[in-house]
Amino acid sequence: MLTLHAGAIARGELVALGALGQRYLPGQSIRTLADVDHPERRHLKLALSILNTSTYRGLPRGRTLAAPALTQWFTAVCAADPFLRETGLVLLGEVASASVAHSAFEAIAGVPYQHTEMLGAIWREPVAPCLRAGERAITMAALIHRDADGVSFAELLIARSGLDAGAWVKRLHEVTLPPLLHVLYRFGATFSPHAQNCLVVLRDDVPARLVVKDFVDDAMISSEALPELADMPADVRAALGEGLEATLLAQWIQSGLLVCVHRYLAEILDERTGYPERAFWGAAERAVAVYQERFEDELGPRFGLFDFEAPAFVKLCLNRVRILGRGYADDPERPVASASGWIDNPLAPAREAAR
Repeated sequence: MLTLHAGAIARGELVALGALGQRYLPGQSIRTLADVDHPERRHLKLALSILNTSTYRGLPRGRTLAAPALTQWFTAVCAADPFLRETGLVLLGEVASASVAHSAFEAIAGVPYQHTEMLGAIWREPVAPCLRAGERAITMAALIHRDADGVSFAELLIARSGLDAGAWVKRLHEVTLPPLLHVLYRFGATFSPHAQNCLVVLRDDVPARLVVKDFVDDAMISSEALPELADMPADVRAALGEGLEATLLAQWIQSGLLVCVHRYLAEILDERTGYPERAFWGAAERAVAVYQERFEDELGPRFGLFDFEAPAFVKLCLNRVRILGRGYADDPERPVASASGWIDNPLAPAREAAR
């Protein structure tokens, strides 16, 4: 990076600060760093010139600079909602950001997008100060981890909790699905709750609350003209673009949580604890049904608009973009996920069986 910006450093436009004295530990995403000695300090997310799945892991300027305003909007609307306060949903906001343009690269028409995302940083709130006495937080990815002997972390949590697998899974669904769906239905907004972006807060090894992070990359809004989106700051709206149509917005939760986490967890619990996959998905559907019954009068039309229990949804493939699509080509815009085929919604049969 010093070599790439040598001209700006020589002109005094940038200053190389050198190494910091603190000790930092990379998280699961590698590019997000936590202060080892002071866990209450904000995490630091950096840009990396690594092509992973479909895109380079840089920091897009528009979204990066809009991150603090997006955090303010998201946290304000969620904090004002009684149900989300009841669930204890935690949003780890991105409270400060920086993005530095490279004058030579960005003077080139159609320059590959990765050269506009190389130097930037985002400061994110840590989870430690949000935890109450007796709580600890783990990523959703931890739930599907298995050791060299095939023992899963989830089965150990269940064993230590004193609950049977069914009761523990019921609590997991109650903690994760209702707050995610409420944000979608109430505000026409969502996150991508995949295994890295969501954390589960445990109390006595039982799921207690949900933590969501990574607004800059994985938050999105509906393209519908919903009144709840009318007061979104203009710079945030510009960074997010026109939004997504309703079916695709619901799919962010379907793909991020049902496909990327729960399908593996259901298989693991079936194999390791004897808790049937069918029971796992039935418990998920019941959590959705209980939530929808509670808010039918207020949000009923939104249940159809953002149809979470449609029979199938489009399969989005990230690696397919590189393997069968763009390869290693340089593009002026970030590639988007490739849609290929359909995935049967595991909640749909459970809903039909319950009728």
